[in-house]
Amino acid sequence: MLRPTYTHEALQKLVSLGMLKHVISQNTDGLHRLSGIPRDHLSELHGNAFHERCEKCGTKYENPFVACTRSDAVPEHVCVHCHCNHRTGRVCERKVSMRLVHRFIHFTRSLLRLTYFGSLLHRLQAQLH
Repeated sequence: MLRPTYTHEALQKLVSLGMLKHVISQNTDGLHRLSGIPRDHLSELHGNAFHERCEKCGTKYENPFVACTRSDAVPEHVCVHCHCNHRTGRVCERKVSMRLVHRFIHFTRSLLRLTYFGSLLHRLQAQLH
């Protein structure tokens, strides 16, 4: 079972105290979210292995299980950004028969622009004391 480390918990405490405004992570293990760091205080550059979203409507799902697994029966759909198939085999609850894709970006692939530029904005606004 995955469990946040004391370091994850310390970062969460710093965020809750307002001493740390934003965490930028390359980890995909979801431990920053499991530690309690709010989504709006976290940029996960390579995604999160527990997250999925609908291809059509964009509904996001935060799962208690790793979402990267997919069946061989899932029709392949190659991503224009990283040339991988991100479909997980599950479907959206809001849009019947629309497929879910995982939010994991392989280290040799392009980062999601929105996540990257959001983290860059937070980095530029950082104040060191």
